[in-house]
Formats: sequence, C-alpha cells, structure tokens
Amino acid sequence: MEKTFNCPECGSDRAQKAKVLYESGTSTSTSTMAGIGVGTGGNVGVGVGAGRGSSQSELAKKLSPPAKPGSIAPGVIWIIGGIIIFVMAIQFFPAGAVGGGVFFILVALGLGMLGYRGIKKENDKRASYNNEYAKWERLWYCVRCGHTFYIQ
Repeated sequence: MEKTFNCPECGSDRAQKAKVLYESGTSTSTSTMAGIGVGTGGNVGVGVGAGRGSSQSELAKKLSPPAKPGSIAPGVIWIIGGIIIFVMAIQFFPAGAVGGGVFFILVALGLGMLGYRGIKKENDKRASYNNEYAKWERLWYCVRCGHTFYIQ
C-alpha cells in the first residue's frame, strides 16, 4: 500500500501521487472497422478503416510527465548523408579539380555538423528528461486544495 502524506499547504490527508492521478485521468482507444457496399449498378465496394483516440482530464493534463526527448535518428541520417556526399566528392572530382570538389566537401562537412548538433541536442534533452522524470515521480497533488508538492 502506498504511503499517504498530508498536504503542507492545507494539512489535508487527501494528497495523491501525481502519477496515479495522471494515469487514471488518461485513456486511449483503438478501433478497426470494415464494410461492404453494393451500388445500384451492381458495383461492389469494400472499405476498411482504423481509428485511434485519446481523452484526458484537465487535471491529468496539468500533472502530465515531462515530454520524452526525440530520437537521434535524424542526426544520424544527416551524418550518413554527409559521409556519402564526402565520398562521392572524393570519387568524382580528381585532386586537381578545385571548384566542384571543394563545394561538395563543404556541403558534406555542413551536413555532418548539423547531424552532430542534432545528436548532441537530443542527448542533452535526454539527460534533462531523466532528471525531470525522476522529479515528477516524487510529485504529489492535494485533492482538497490543489497544491502540488514533492516528497523526497
């Protein structure tokens, strides 16, 4: 059984973990449907569809966990693109051809830098997210007065 804590604002013992309130106030649903129709000219039509939905209470929105960081995949793709262009520049432009080869090498370096920055940014977000999520797991909410507070 989960421990109960009194609200430091009003003293009520009706405080609950934010995670529990978030989960109980959030729901998702999925559906699949299929249909067949026959037209007046004898034509037959078949249809298939799928749907997905979610609903969330205002309290669940207020107490939602921090947003998950994005993927590093776009940064990796930029770096791979830069490597491909770099290799192509070396292959297709001889050592004496300065103009085109230099341009493509600079483009390749630019793509590599974009990829590196994207990966670094997502890794920084991930570190921040881990700290914020751990903090969110200690968040409590007083059902009586609406005060939020942290328990160590």
